[in-house]
Amino acid sequence: MNKSKLVIIDAFDLLHRAYYVIPKTLTNKKGQSINAAYGFTLMLISLLDKLKPEYIVVAMEGGTPTFRVEEFKAYKATRKVDLEKDKAFAEQIPIVKEVLEAFEIPYLFFPGFEADDIIGTIAQKQLEARSVKQELGNNLQASNFKLQTVVVTNDQDMLQLVDEDTSVFMPAKGKDRPDATFTPELVEKKYGFKPKQMVDFKALRGDPSDNIPGVFGIGEKKATELVRQFGSLEEIYKNISLLDKKTAGLLAEGKEDATMSR
Repeated sequence: MNKSKLVIIDAFDLLHRAYYVIPKTLTNKKGQSINAAYGFTLMLISLLDKLKPEYIVVAMEGGTPTFRVEEFKAYKATRKVDLEKDKAFAEQIPIVKEVLEAFEIPYLFFPGFEADDIIGTIAQKQLEARSVKQELGNNLQASNFKLQTVVVTNDQDMLQLVDEDTSVFMPAKGKDRPDATFTPELVEKKYGFKPKQMVDFKALRGDPSDNIPGVFGIGEKKATELVRQFGSLEEIYKNISLLDKKTAGLLAEGKEDATMSR
């Protein structure tokens, strides 16, 4: 049986991209910049044509400081767009909501949470539904859970959600990087570890785009090597005595940052 397709779009990921690619001189009759909204709409139409989903939802930012910012003030402090300061960007968000309403596409946002949290929650609910399906076995009701989830984003963090029924679709960026659909096999081929291990990899390497420190001195190559060898951050620290002196020292000194970064 063919599975129905649920597409979840990370709205701000597409908006940020459009905002910096399309000139801000693109305005409406009122003189308001609409470059981000225009670019988002073009990408939305393209995605509907390429992915042909039976179901679709758009995840948006909550618009208030998230619990992560409250716990870690530097979180995403390096992001280029600040909604409070960048009026030209912020004023386009209501336009995007109008576009989605015109397409009859639902959008979700919750104060204090990011789009990532919404996407992760929906994916988790799908996982729970599949567990119910397995319990039902061949029962007729099981057919209600035949759903393939596709997350549309360029955010590498979302690769941790990839499994047999969830993929991540990263839209093309110029001629050098075509559209890519990340399945478990492609994630492992590209990064050298399983999707669920992405959080452990980033805990070690960090993420400059979100101002996540990781472990100072541990780069991409070493982080990949450690994750492949031990499987998780917990196992790495359990076996720290097996590592060379330099690596063990860096890990010991950066344990707090690694735990926070995860």
